[in-house]
Amino acid sequence: MYDPVSHQPFVYDFGQDPGIGSLIWQGHVRLHMGQLTEAKRCLQQALHWTSSLDHPYTAAFSHLLAGCTPNLWYLRDLKAAMSHVQMALGLAKENSFAYILAASTFYLGYIIVATEVQQGRSSPGEIEEGFELMRQGMAQEAAIGSKGGLSSRWLLLADAHRRCGQIDQAWQALQQGAAEANGRQELYFEAEILRVKGALHLLTRDADLAEGCFQQAIRSARRQKARLWELKAATALCRHWQQQGNQDQARQLLADVMRWFDNEFTSPDVLDAQALAA
Repeated sequence: MYDPVSHQPFVYDFGQDPGIGSLIWQGHVRLHMGQLTEAKRCLQQALHWTSSLDHPYTAAFSHLLAGCTPNLWYLRDLKAAMSHVQMALGLAKENSFAYILAASTFYLGYIIVATEVQQGRSSPGEIEEGFELMRQGMAQEAAIGSKGGLSSRWLLLADAHRRCGQIDQAWQALQQGAAEANGRQELYFEAEILRVKGALHLLTRDADLAEGCFQQAIRSARRQKARLWELKAATALCRHWQQQGNQDQARQLLADVMRWFDNEFTSPDVLDAQALAA
């Protein structure tokens, strides 16, 4: 088992602290599996260990992945996400961490756009600044040849365009994300790509295609045992069914999925599902 005192010297062999890195990825896996409380414990512990370690790359990596990413994808706490991404970005600039710089720039842009949407503002200047930062981050990734997790960046870019009503741009980004995921078999976010595709079909009034995408997203999530992705897709499908008057069918599907989240009451996705099922 990892011991912070005895194992921290390995940071100089691996380039970052292996125990902290492992705990971060464990937290992400548990998030996808819907084990939200345990995931939060892992990520908070990783950040705590990072605070006592004088190693800039581990700190930058931790703030990006253990701090920023969960607050964007799972908790929707944009203020906390902004704090962590700014810390990661500052460390990346100070120490010339090319990948962290690219990823942090992208996420900073996404947070700016998401904040405008979340707060009901539509400042064209702020939104365009956010999209420009997202494009810059992806261009920086391409320049260094980095492709790990790239499908998730295309997914977030697509969803940001969707939330801003920019449907054509959303489709283009989502197609890029799907091609990246399928071409490289990077299927970590397959269910989310399908869910957002369904949401775009709803915006263009293709209800049957939207329902098919939501069903595919649920099946993909179940194959991966990604309970949180399953919940998000099921919630989208149930909301669609309720709008069509299929209340009983919607409640049954949500009840089947919600049993995995009996003791999880802090996630916005769980709260959304509970509100639909009420």
